[in-house]
Amino acid sequence: MKKSTKLFATAVIAVSLFGLTACGSQSSSGKKPLVIYTNADTEAINVMKSTLDNNGFKGDYQFQEFGSSDLNAKVTAEGENIQSDLITLSTFYIDSAQQSSQMFANWNTPKNGVNPNETFQSPILGNEGAIVVNTDALKQANLPEPKSIKDLANPIYKGQISFPSLEGSTTGWLMVQALIQNYGQNEAKTILTGLIKNAGAQIQQSGSAPVKSVESGEVAIAYGLREQGELDSKTMPIKVVDPTEGNYVLTESVAVVNHKNMNPDAEKAAEIIATKSRADMIKQYPVKLFNGETVPTTSNNEHVKFFNQPLTTDLLKQHIALFKAAQANAQ
Repeated sequence: MKKSTKLFATAVIAVSLFGLTACGSQSSSGKKPLVIYTNADTEAINVMKSTLDNNGFKGDYQFQEFGSSDLNAKVTAEGENIQSDLITLSTFYIDSAQQSSQMFANWNTPKNGVNPNETFQSPILGNEGAIVVNTDALKQANLPEPKSIKDLANPIYKGQISFPSLEGSTTGWLMVQALIQNYGQNEAKTILTGLIKNAGAQIQQSGSAPVKSVESGEVAIAYGLREQGELDSKTMPIKVVDPTEGNYVLTESVAVVNHKNMNPDAEKAAEIIATKSRADMIKQYPVKLFNGETVPTTSNNEHVKFFNQPLTTDLLKQHIALFKAAQANAQ
């Protein structure tokens, strides 16, 4: 998921220019290039590019990157008139768009995935939430390592934690899902109130910003994406803590826009991304999405959990309301 927050107006201008220059031009092979709008991280985009390059699409596609909420807003506003052939976006956003506008085409989706009856989209990766700590900063602050998200509501962590706002980032939704499913709505609101008090100004609108605050040592603890913490741990005093509540997952999927004049290669490219990218994608995002997949042995997959209700935009709105109530209590 693209965690950086981008101004939507800027994105619209950039895409308009992109549409004028790229969408009507020819690729190096003489074909009209596939245009792919995505909210994915750089690591996931690199995997998709490599997969397309190795399967006959080198030079025949162009990616345009967005933040998750910005791309969802664009998809919702433009529907099948959007200037892209493929979309990769959080699965629940694609579900919502399809229900409201039927903007995505049916294609040869894999039938051995988490939703074998899906006909218009296929999951490509699963983002996990986790606690990420700067071990040096934690030691300097003389704080114990947290074991759970609930621990972070303890006043001893005041001024030392950062996490994404549920209103600004779907990464923040993973944290709220974990609290609601493990403790129920009422206790989750109480815990959130403590978290909000402890974080103060370090409640971020970007999903990656809390981890960046941990990288710099500005705070000792963040809630963010597990894969980001794992990457940092290779070169920095960063450690991933899998919370006792579990590492909740938000999937991202690929879908084909149902244009009147569809690019004849769009469905083939979607199928390649959905199937042939998984071997490399699961190394970066170690969540099993298809039958028979094996995650890397270094991953702690036993903590992976999915919310016990289907993720929808309506459910997100309900959880945002809970988050706002906790914010009011924290004043």
